[in-house]
Amino acid sequence: MIRGLVTALGDEKYYVRLSASEALAEIGDKAATSEVIRALLTALGDAHADVRRGACKALWNIGDKAATSEVIRALVTALGDESKEVRSSACEALVAFGEKASINDSMIGLKYLLSVDRFCLKKKYPRLKFQSNSE
Repeated sequence: MIRGLVTALGDEKYYVRLSASEALAEIGDKAATSEVIRALLTALGDAHADVRRGACKALWNIGDKAATSEVIRALVTALGDESKEVRSSACEALVAFGEKASINDSMIGLKYLLSVDRFCLKKKYPRLKFQSNSE
């Protein structure tokens, strides 16, 4: 079954790829093979944001077994994704990885995420104060 889901991650139809990433997220750490992790890393570069979000969630649910430096770097890169949902899922995955995620890489990515989403944060939390970059 897992091999079929890995194959489906490469399908030409985005909804098949999305379904595969969501199924792998549901399976969680039982899907933790190098083949699955490689396929999810590839899915992080998918043209469709929902597939990228699903890949982040699957890596997050796989947990510590997916917390390799390559995965962490890819998730930090995903913090700069054009989709807010992808950025949020990548952030959640990095937080879930905890100490396995390099503090330096994660902080750089989180700082970028906050700078990108500052407008959204200000809109949602108008009383929130931000320091300027010059301070």
